[in-house]
Amino acid sequence: MNIPGRLRTDADGHAAGGAPNHGEDIEYLKRRVERLKLYSAALTLILMEKLGVTQAEIDKAVDMIDGMDGIKDGTMRRMVVNCPRCGKVVNQKADKCMYCGNDALEVPFLERI
Repeated sequence: MNIPGRLRTDADGHAAGGAPNHGEDIEYLKRRVERLKLYSAALTLILMEKLGVTQAEIDKAVDMIDGMDGIKDGTMRRMVVNCPRCGKVVNQKADKCMYCGNDALEVPFLERI
């Protein structure tokens, strides 16, 4: 897999020639989006053919997930997770709270993606 240009640059974000390498980043992201679209279409087809899920059911689930962040805008933004013990904001990918050490962080499955 190709690594985007910005990951192969110096600390200031410049390629060897001194200019930012945004063209490679854009092409990399375009390829990733197309790959995700392909996988989404394949999974939709499997759901419909193997399990009998209807397009209306899929659309309803997409609409529900879209609204989970409080804004129905066609995107899935990460929501803030608060530690259930101390209430402080915690990185969703953390195994435990960095403030109080609580390891019972309840991050919904879709938020871990």
